[in-house]
Amino acid sequence: MKLYAELPARRTRQIVADVSAVAWTALWVQIAYLLHQAISALAKIPDQVTRDGNSLRDSLNGAAKEAGKIPLVGKELGQKLADAAGVAQSAAEAGRTGSETVGTVALFTAIVVGVAVTVPILLFWILARARWVARARTAVLLRDEPAGEDLLALRALSTAALKRLRQAAADPAGGWRDRDPVTMKALATLELATLGLRSR
Repeated sequence: MKLYAELPARRTRQIVADVSAVAWTALWVQIAYLLHQAISALAKIPDQVTRDGNSLRDSLNGAAKEAGKIPLVGKELGQKLADAAGVAQSAAEAGRTGSETVGTVALFTAIVVGVAVTVPILLFWILARARWVARARTAVLLRDEPAGEDLLALRALSTAALKRLRQAAADPAGGWRDRDPVTMKALATLELATLGLRSR
C-alpha cells in the first residue's frame, strides 16, 4: 500500500497537506482548550458565593445555638438566626449551581468549537487521502501487469483533459484503437503521472 506519491511534486503536496491538517487540528484543539479555561475562570464568582454562603451559614448556626442559651428571648432569637443560616445555605447552593453551569457551558463550548472547526477538515483530508491510496494501489497493480497498460491508457482517455491527451499523443483515441505501443505507453504514463506515480 502506497501512502505517498513517487513523483516529487505530488509527494511534496501530499506531505504539506498532511502536515497542514495535523497543524490545523492541533491549533484548534489548543484554541478550544484556552476557550474552556477562559470560560471556566468565570466560575470563580459563584465559587466565592458558595464559600461565603457556607461560612455565613456555619457562623449563623453557631450564633443560633449560643442565642438559644439566653433567657426569655433566646429561643426566638435562635430561630431567627437559624432562618438566616437557611438563607445563607440557599445562597451557597445557588453559587454551587452557578459554578456547575459555568463548567458545563465551558466544556460544551470547547467541544462545539473544536469539533465544528476540525472535523469537516479532517473528514475531507482523510477521504481524499483514502481515495488516493485506493487509486494508487490499483494503478500500481496495473502498472506491474503486462495487460495493465491497456487499462491505464483507457482510463487516461476517459478522464484526462483533452489538452493533456493531445500533449501525450497526436491521435490518442486512434492510437489506442490501433494499439499503437508508443501511444499506449504515453497514455498509461499520463494516467500514472496524474496520481504522482512513475511509469513501469
